[in-house]
Amino acid sequence: MVPSPDQRWVELVGEVERVVGHTLVLKVNGGRVNVDMSGLVGGNAERLFAPGSTVKVYGVPVELKFRAMGFLH
Repeated sequence: MVPSPDQRWVELVGEVERVVGHTLVLKVNGGRVNVDMSGLVGGNAERLFAPGSTVKVYGVPVELKFRAMGFLH
């Protein structure tokens, strides 16, 4: 997915709180963000991300989630 002109890719850096299917719940800046990783990892998110690990995610906000387009672990 390519962001539309009104959407810019942003970087989130956070600590993995939990993994639910292909969604990461990240603790960032005193809050939490649900990150949709389905376009990158399919159903393997639980194997790739452990609670407490730090991850840097790139993507776009979509409704109440953040859709990841790339990540650094």
